[in-house]
Amino acid sequence: MVPGVKDGGASYATETPPSTDDYALIPQLSARGENGNGYLNDHVEVKGDLAFKREWLAKIGAKPERLSVIYADGDSMEPYIVSGDVVLIDHGATSPVNGKVFAIRRPDDSISIKRLIQHVTGEWVLSSDNPNKALYRDELIDSASVCQVPIIGKVVWRGGAMH
Repeated sequence: MVPGVKDGGASYATETPPSTDDYALIPQLSARGENGNGYLNDHVEVKGDLAFKREWLAKIGAKPERLSVIYADGDSMEPYIVSGDVVLIDHGATSPVNGKVFAIRRPDDSISIKRLIQHVTGEWVLSSDNPNKALYRDELIDSASVCQVPIIGKVVWRGGAMH
């Protein structure tokens, strides 16, 4: 048993909530970002908050008021993001950056989580990390159209079970 923790880690001995001076409470949404073709979220609710250290958020350049938490669904981004993982989205980071992972809005209003890769030609690719490219094909976007892909925000953190 861990000192100061009871019931196998389910609750702490002190019931004091984290200090908002040290921690930012980020809205935890019921929304899902499908790691493949997109997840259509008909109704999104705030399901609570997740606490992140303000010092860490400042270190990565993320402002708490621009952040939200959603859930990943599907296996096209494995091994980087696994279905069921919690992902922290920075809604202030909406410009494409080569090699970074973003939540994007599809034409049908669904949400996908994909890595953006820029080729030397200037074209962009929405890429899955899963190496099975027969199942998870990359999507080519020409450089003129990349601005038309609505980027919801950059994935700045993910958390989940160790597999």
